[in-house]
Amino acid sequence: MSEPARGGRPAIGPAISVAYPQELLAEVDRAANRQKIARAEWLRRAAERALPYRNFDQMDSIAPVLAELGGWLDETHEEALDPEATRNEREFRAAGYDACLAVVRDTLRQALDTIDRHAANEAHKQAKAANPAETAERGVVWGRAMGAELAAGLLHGLLLALPTDGENVKFRAALDDPNEDLD
Repeated sequence: MSEPARGGRPAIGPAISVAYPQELLAEVDRAANRQKIARAEWLRRAAERALPYRNFDQMDSIAPVLAELGGWLDETHEEALDPEATRNEREFRAAGYDACLAVVRDTLRQALDTIDRHAANEAHKQAKAANPAETAERGVVWGRAMGAELAAGLLHGLLLALPTDGENVKFRAALDDPNEDLD
């Protein structure tokens, strides 16, 4: 049996030492600092949000798009509030930041509005009432109801993940000192 790990629990296996590239750690630290949390907390949250199913993103299509959006928004936000930039440059970046958020948010909302979860759930209830047996036909109706719920949840989750500070960034970018304490 292994020695107890910290906290009194027995270790599951041998200790593993992992070395991460410095640029990755620096990126994690920047993200954690922006959120005003410790690196460990940032990593815990990232792990909780990780896609739990191996086959979900086999083509590695979702993570790169989210990373590109997040990176562009982070960089543009930082440039929009850079006190060393001219007011015109800051306002340009801030307007782009706000417009990008508006397009992504509006597109997600439009897609969300097209999903009729109620109709899909009602169809499933009616199919189950008409034939409680688990047939392929009823499986299709059930799958559509689940698909509607899950797609709506995915779109809603993406909407919640988007920053909501576009107007504030535009306002601050127009100030002489965009980092001025306004409280």
